[in-house]
Amino acid sequence: MKLKKVSNLNFVFDFRFCIDKDGNAYGPGQFSYNNLWKTKYLTMCNNLNVIARLDESVKKEICISGKSVNFIATYNMASINIIKNAKKNYKILYPVLENGELTIVRLPSLQGLLACRILQKLKKKYVIEVVGSAFESYWYHDKFKGKLMAPIIELATKRTIKKAKNVTYVTNEYLQKKYPNKYNAISFSDVKIDLDETAIDANKKKFLQARKYKLGLVGPLNVMYKGHKTAIKILSLLCKDYDCELHFLGSGDFCMWKNYAKKYGVSEYLFQDDIRSSGEEMNEWYDSINILLIPSLTEGMPRVCIEAMARGIPIVSSNVGELEFLLNHKNTFSKKDYKGMAKRIKNLFTDKTEAIKDIDINYKKCYLFSNFALNEKRNDYYQKIIGDDANE
Repeated sequence: MKLKKVSNLNFVFDFRFCIDKDGNAYGPGQFSYNNLWKTKYLTMCNNLNVIARLDESVKKEICISGKSVNFIATYNMASINIIKNAKKNYKILYPVLENGELTIVRLPSLQGLLACRILQKLKKKYVIEVVGSAFESYWYHDKFKGKLMAPIIELATKRTIKKAKNVTYVTNEYLQKKYPNKYNAISFSDVKIDLDETAIDANKKKFLQARKYKLGLVGPLNVMYKGHKTAIKILSLLCKDYDCELHFLGSGDFCMWKNYAKKYGVSEYLFQDDIRSSGEEMNEWYDSINILLIPSLTEGMPRVCIEAMARGIPIVSSNVGELEFLLNHKNTFSKKDYKGMAKRIKNLFTDKTEAIKDIDINYKKCYLFSNFALNEKRNDYYQKIIGDDANE
């Protein structure tokens, strides 16, 4: 089936990017051209405008620009200059949103909320993608300012989602209950995977033969709710009995975590890995570890969990968001319960048949996120929204 397209599609979110002297954009790996813009949004449009925060401190490691994608820079609204920057962003957003046939707004995000206000005023068509908890994202930011903003942004997010005509959720129940919508709402993950039984078999064999264990955690080092503190405490308990390493995959201040690990005597076992693009590079990283840790304080439907499940990597996590739905209950624990998580990991090291069972259970669940199943559901939803605005 040939998909209908709009001429101009807008995507609005608060992620940070930078531009080099040649005009190339760099940012987080999950926003790479081949694994997001090209495969998800450019299937619906001829030209895509990505509206996000310009931040020159972003490392030029992952190029996220490509054909038919235009990056539009906005100012940071999560700052002491929130009112001033909001006014600047309003002037930037208004003409772009006015000229687009359809806009995708990802929440929670401050400029996403601003975009929704403008779109309502313009009476333009838009879809909200709900990818996480607004309150928890700001509350666990580890800054007093974040805790002040959390209840305000939570209320604004609930109200905005409630009155939107089109809403998608990355969870099956969690975010739907927090942010209900009675109109055209649907659930599908933003994670699409190719299943590879060869990788499953290889990682089973690797785990069975392991004598030294490599644990991994994915997330920006300055995002406190990803659970880096809990992971280091887990490492300190494991190192008493096993030869272990912990690898953080994410940009940010690694020295801060090295110093924190010194308090527990495990700094020499803590490492920072180079940033990877989504897809093949991330799969290679998953294949290099033995256990994935997700000790987050808040999550929606974490893509790293599903990607690791599809590679045959055992996962131990907190029980937030949809992690309880995704994983065996034996592998999910209360927030900050590093003792419980460490005990479970020791059990997996001791009784490796338990880890193999987990791998098999996880892999079966991955069929819910196969490319074919998600593409069909998603395309049907957006084709109905695009409707008469489409270019045949």
